[in-house]
Amino acid sequence: MVTGRIVSVDSARATLAFANRINGLIDCSDREVTMDMASAVSKTGVCSVSIAEVRDLSDVIIVLGDDCLIDRFPNLASCLAKRDRSPVVVLLGQQTSKSMAIWKQCFPETWAIECNVERIPESLHSFFSLPTALSANDLSIPLNTNHLFQQLSQANYISLVWAPSSLGSYSLDSRGRSAWMERLLEHQVEWNEKRRIGSLALSGQDAVFQQVCLWTTGFPGRVSFSNDSIDFEPAVYSVSRWIAENKNRADALLIEFDESANGVNDWLDSQLEAFQGRRILASPFNRYGTTDNSTLIHLPSQIAGYDRPADLLRADQTVLARVLGTQSTRSAAARSLSQWVEELSQ
Repeated sequence: MVTGRIVSVDSARATLAFANRINGLIDCSDREVTMDMASAVSKTGVCSVSIAEVRDLSDVIIVLGDDCLIDRFPNLASCLAKRDRSPVVVLLGQQTSKSMAIWKQCFPETWAIECNVERIPESLHSFFSLPTALSANDLSIPLNTNHLFQQLSQANYISLVWAPSSLGSYSLDSRGRSAWMERLLEHQVEWNEKRRIGSLALSGQDAVFQQVCLWTTGFPGRVSFSNDSIDFEPAVYSVSRWIAENKNRADALLIEFDESANGVNDWLDSQLEAFQGRRILASPFNRYGTTDNSTLIHLPSQIAGYDRPADLLRADQTVLARVLGTQSTRSAAARSLSQWVEELSQ
């Protein structure tokens, strides 16, 4: 099994070619969020819009979630602001005064409507039914909202802004997260019968691998290679399932490629606690220290876009940027993932 956190185009291409060469399985969907989103999109047909579209066309921007969104994307509000127009912004969920201050600095007319984040799709459905649904139990409606409802009813273009990766901060398991996304996108299809509503779903770093996998295989990830044939079974070829099925096999081999700046991967490490197979970890940080472990090989790698130049995707997946990187003090033994892939292929 090949897995990891791959954030650059060249590394994604190299790891896919490597998995093909060894007739292996590959799943690089960090915390499985991107696969849940891909499933929701395939079932509903709803695609995300770009940052530029939200910035240039929106009359109302509805931001979904909690403070986790602005923590993950601190420049989001300023990126959506445009000098010659100022749409209404509605913070729907459980966003505190911290987020309110950031959004209000860029958008003077910013409202906060509190609701349970796990019920945002239903709350949003009620919100679009206002003012007939003023008594909705799952919405905490602020006072003096007549102007807000008027703006909402007259809006020609409404944008929903959210991040699938932030759903992990809510009390949702994988099944609940997938259902949340599907409900939101299904409602969006219904709403678009009467007005234009776009959805800006901001992606995490693992979206790069998903996009490259789509370009090269036609599938968004979780594929099995066998004699140059490709099989796509997202429920079968997940790294979580593979670890559970092979944790007691001494001959099982997990190859993890990591070029992110995050030295912690609690989600994967928690699943590997009882894993008895062999592991190769190519990453900038050895998460397991210097303890003697004959079943683990650590290969020091570089951080894409920091230690070396890399092609990265913007969070809306519409812009491919060349990030030049800076000089690093990392060990001279650290190599790019593409270089380690070449070494392992020999």
